[in-house]
Amino acid sequence: QRARGNKRRGSRAMREAGENVGEIWTAAWSLGLEWTDQWTGYHGIGVYNLIHAWELDQVIAEATRQDIYLNIVVHNHGKFSTYWDPEWSLNPFNKVNGGYLSQPEEYFSNPRARDSFRALMRYMIARWSYSDHVLSWQFWSELDLTGTRSDMRGHRLPEVVAWHREMGRDVKAMDPSAHLITTHTCHDYTQQNPEIISLPEIDYCAGDAYA
Repeated sequence: QRARGNKRRGSRAMREAGENVGEIWTAAWSLGLEWTDQWTGYHGIGVYNLIHAWELDQVIAEATRQDIYLNIVVHNHGKFSTYWDPEWSLNPFNKVNGGYLSQPEEYFSNPRARDSFRALMRYMIARWSYSDHVLSWQFWSELDLTGTRSDMRGHRLPEVVAWHREMGRDVKAMDPSAHLITTHTCHDYTQQNPEIISLPEIDYCAGDAYA
C-alpha cells in the first residue's frame, strides 16, 4: 500500500508539473515477468510473474488517471550483459541456470529465444495493448551494453539488426492498437546504429546523453 501511495503521489506531481510522458522498466527487480525461479514470484522462462503483471496493471491505471503516457521497456541491458550492471549470472536463459544459451549474444540469433520473446510480447500485448496511455514498446534499454564485448558495439552486430527487424515486424502484426516501437542506446545520437534506427519497424529513435 505504501508503494502504491508513493506511485500515486509521484504521478500526481508529474501531472502538476506539466509532465505527460514516463518510462517504466520491466526489470527483474520491478515489474519484470520472466526471471530465475529463485526469486519470489518468478517461474523461469515462459511462465510469467503475475504479481508483477498485476502491479503493472495498477501503474497503467494510475497513468491513465493522471493522463501520463508510458514508454514500457521490455529488457534492460543488465539481464543480458556480463560486464555492465551484469545480471547474466541469474538469467534463466543462461545454461548454468538450466537455460539453453551459453552467452547473452545468442539471445539475438537463437530460434528458441526469438520464440520466447514473441511469446512474451504476445502476453504483454494481450494484457496491456488496450490502453491508449501505453505510448510505446521499447525492446531494450541501453542495447549497446548487452553481451560480453566491453566495447559497447554489440548493437552493431548483424544478428542484432536482424532481430529488431523480425521482432518489430512480428510485434506490429500482433498489436491491434499499433503502439509505437523503439529501442534504446546510451549516450547521444553518435552511438546509434543507423541500420537499426532506419528500419521501418522502429518508429522513433531513443537515446540519452549525460552532462
